[in-house]
This record gives sequence, structure tokens and C-alpha cells, in this order.
Amino acid sequence: MKIYRVKEDVNNYQALVLRDDSLWSSDNFDFDAKPIGSTWIAPDVFVLEPNLLKGDFLYFTPGVLVANSNINEQVFYFLQSPACELLPLRGKTEVYNLVNVIECIDILDEERTEWEYGKITGGPILIKKYCFHAEHLTESPLFKIPQTCRAEIFTCEGLKDPEDEFKYTIENNNIKGLIFEEVWTS
Repeated sequence: MKIYRVKEDVNNYQALVLRDDSLWSSDNFDFDAKPIGSTWIAPDVFVLEPNLLKGDFLYFTPGVLVANSNINEQVFYFLQSPACELLPLRGKTEVYNLVNVIECIDILDEERTEWEYGKITGGPILIKKYCFHAEHLTESPLFKIPQTCRAEIFTCEGLKDPEDEFKYTIENNNIKGLIFEEVWTS
């Protein structure tokens, strides 16, 4: 079994930016694995660098994914799971799907995880090497962990049949814009 961090390929594919920067201070932009759809008002966004490749996924901010409106049906299936909340973003000519991952599983083995510690506080500030309790994993296609829920999204490989897993579906349907960074193997 392997766990991957899911990231947008920001060096090669387009990113979205809010038209109104003041919205970042709103509670609606705190993507900490809690549902926010009941108060969500679709903000206006634009493509920051239109000369980059247009991917199926675009970067917006850490801790969320953004899929373009014509995302593959098989991928859309994973994004509609109970682990995710789909929220609209309004572009100039397109509506995007912001994927707010709300499945948050406390599976980090904090004792065996390697941390970087703050020089002033002495407290853990960054995970250098992950270690997980595999027996606590669920079948959720995407998930977060409490320690990094505002910044990281994960997926698992080897828990189900490959065609029922998010990473396999992305890679085998030629979906562009995501990178899977292996962070742990059991």
C-alpha cells in the first residue's frame, strides 16, 4: 500500500486567481476539511497565466483541487464522493469545480513520523518523513489528515482494485494537471 500527496502541476499548467483579493479573509476560504457549501458564494476567478497549458486540474490554493467543467466522467465520480464537496468558481467563460476535501482521517503515526522543529518554539512545524497507521485508512478516494488539513490532500494506492482508485483513474485517462508525490509505503 502507498500513500501519495496530490498536488497541482503549477510549473506546466494554468492557475486560477480571485478577481477580488479581499475574499481571502472570509471564513469561506478556510479549507480545513469542513463543509462550507451552505455559505459558499461562487467567486469570480481568472486564469493567471493563460499561455501555460490548460489542464483538467488547475491550481487555486493549497488544500483544495480545482477541476475544469468538462472533467472526465470517471474522475468526476471520485470528486462527487462523500469525501468531497464540490463548490463552483466562476471564470470569464467557464464554471470550475472547487473540490473541498472534507474526509479527514487521524492516521498519522506521530511518534514514528520525522518532524522539523521550530527554532524558537521547539514545536513540530513540518513533516519531513511520514509514517501512517495503515489499519485506520478508509476507502475514501481523497482524504486529509488533521495535522496538515489546510494544505495537503492525499490518496491511497493498493487498498482497492486499481480501477477503483483515484490515482489509477487519473493516470489511465490521461488527465492533466496533477502530480502524485509518494510520501509513504507500508
